[in-house]
Amino acid sequence: MASIHRLQERIEDRTDFSLEDLTQRFRGNIVIEGESAFLEEHWTRFNLRSSSYQGDEDDLPAKMEVTGPCRRCNMIGIEQRSGEVSKEPLRSLATFKERNFCFGVHTKVLNAGVGAISVGDTILLEKS
Repeated sequence: MASIHRLQERIEDRTDFSLEDLTQRFRGNIVIEGESAFLEEHWTRFNLRSSSYQGDEDDLPAKMEVTGPCRRCNMIGIEQRSGEVSKEPLRSLATFKERNFCFGVHTKVLNAGVGAISVGDTILLEKS
């Protein structure tokens, strides 16, 4: 969410973009809470531990690998519920010159495990 907060700060007219609406524009499968924006771009692998997990350390619900940055197109300018089109948030994302329109990361599942991913799960970074 820190990355979304950072982008929200750049959007000039925030009245149309609540944090929830902006988050929905990116259609992320997993949205994380974190202290630093764009921190996930430095990860290589991570595990997701269910908030109700009580089993063995090697039996985590999901093991994921970061495969690269997610380059965004004008689809993030479409409001998902109404279909309304706007220049934001792509216009503000473009102001991050070093980002090259990238926001978020692509991942692949290495091990789906036996659990389900849920709100409140813990991310455990693997050491490379």
